[in-house]
Amino acid sequence: MTQLIINRSSAWANKLRDIKIFLDDVEVTQIADGCSQTLNLPPGDYEIHAKVDWCCSKQIAVSLKEGDQKEINLSGYKFSNYTHVLALLFVAGSILYDYLELPSTFGYNPLIITTLIVFAVNVYYITFGRKKYLRLNPST
Repeated sequence: MTQLIINRSSAWANKLRDIKIFLDDVEVTQIADGCSQTLNLPPGDYEIHAKVDWCCSKQIAVSLKEGDQKEINLSGYKFSNYTHVLALLFVAGSILYDYLELPSTFGYNPLIITTLIVFAVNVYYITFGRKKYLRLNPST
């Protein structure tokens, strides 16, 4: 029997949600934040992808031979841990900026622009980039 090990990294963005794993478009397991799953599979060629809500990863091909043990790393989109935290920090900073009535050389709160950029990145990944929201990478 061959083994396919899927390691999910811990991520702030999807910490409370399990990610579904599909082999050949059939759900085979769910993985919690920071956990690993070992799938015992017969040798063969498989298409694997991950999904959470309406967002997913690209499909990757995995070829397993008798006795193989392959690992795949599952994570969110690049910088996903940072964009969510930055968005919250910029919103909090923007509120504090307005509350303290700090002077601005621009005539408006400069943190609003950075907040909008960070939110735009997040909105992209849950709309147009939804098929790149998760990443599956074979372990080296």
